[in-house]
Amino acid sequence: MRKIERLRPRLARLWWPTLVLAACSAGYGFFVGKELDPNFATTLYFGLGVAIFFLWLLPSLAYLGTWLDVYEGQLVARKGIFGVKRVVLFVDIEDIAGSVSKGVVINVKVEKPVVLKGYPKPKAIAANLIALAK
Repeated sequence: MRKIERLRPRLARLWWPTLVLAACSAGYGFFVGKELDPNFATTLYFGLGVAIFFLWLLPSLAYLGTWLDVYEGQLVARKGIFGVKRVVLFVDIEDIAGSVSKGVVINVKVEKPVVLKGYPKPKAIAANLIALAK
């Protein structure tokens, strides 16, 4: 099967994680090199590390692990850090709908529908997938 395209969610999903990274970096830059109480320094740097891990690294990895591959006869959707992957054949698709509020909803015959939220231009994606499914 030939791969046609790989779609990713909007990069704007990383706005808040990037802002958290900038704030933690500014906090670190402000306090580094100053004489601090050892307990305060340990707590501060540990807290910054935890904030960067949970509020920047994990959302960034989740973004990188989310995509939709469009092949000639199937769709492969992957979501999240550990990659919950779904393969949907175009033969099994009943309906494809796209709206700004719900995203792209792909109804499959027997399984639960595949919902693609956060992708740019969901109506155009739905129209292209409908054309490929025919």
